[in-house]
Amino acid sequence: MTSRNKALLFGCFMFCLIFFSAIVAALSADPVILGSEMNTDGFVEYLCLGRGCESLF
Repeated sequence: MTSRNKALLFGCFMFCLIFFSAIVAALSADPVILGSEMNTDGFVEYLCLGRGCESLF
């Protein structure tokens, strides 16, 4: 293997590792509430990001 191939292999490995870590972090994070708004009927609506937003009351 040439040094260029080793560098490309290492770069691909690092990219995959960072990509996998970002996916795991996003899937395990709690929902982030960006804001809330009270409707005229008294119910609160949330603007949120992440998993579990549908279960907010």
